[in-house]
Amino acid sequence: GFAHLVIRAEDRGAARAMVRAMLCQLAAFHGPDELRLAVVCDQTHRGDWEWTKWLPHAQHNTETDGAGAVRLIAASVGEIEQVLGDEFASRSPHEMDAVPTFDEPYTVILLDGPRVPATSRAALTGYRNAILIDLGDALEWSPNRYTLRLRIDGGKLNMVGSDRNHKDVITDLRRPAAGPLAAARRLATLMSPYRI
Repeated sequence: GFAHLVIRAEDRGAARAMVRAMLCQLAAFHGPDELRLAVVCDQTHRGDWEWTKWLPHAQHNTETDGAGAVRLIAASVGEIEQVLGDEFASRSPHEMDAVPTFDEPYTVILLDGPRVPATSRAALTGYRNAILIDLGDALEWSPNRYTLRLRIDGGKLNMVGSDRNHKDVITDLRRPAAGPLAAARRLATLMSPYRI
């Protein structure tokens, strides 16, 4: 697997709709003991991801606050790393063939807005059994073996690889999926009673 999924789009709304569809599929097909979903966004984009707080996958399994389980939503990567706790921080760097376990569930961290420091672990080696999905300019748009790069352009989804001369190689993946915000909210509220 990949440590980073970097998505660039002329229309950020199309990118958000595609990622919403991905997150809904992940939540529908994986239990919260297998998968964690975390969101790092600024106030500008908070409304686009507020629905995730109802997913049991986006709630801390042991920490609580006045509203119940701590939601895995933060304003920076450093903050979400703290919220995820010692188990996440102590993970090894990204391993392509690592298999998630009950003690180390697969973790998806969505980045929409805040930049990730280029020298941070999240931007460099990543974490075992985790992927960072970048919808903006949080991570570098550069080819490497740990990064899958996608571009949405003119309603088409393309995978952007590179040849041995580091020239971009474009593969057409057709149209991106689109998950309406109302449908994501509905799914999250239907799933909300099924907490860990």
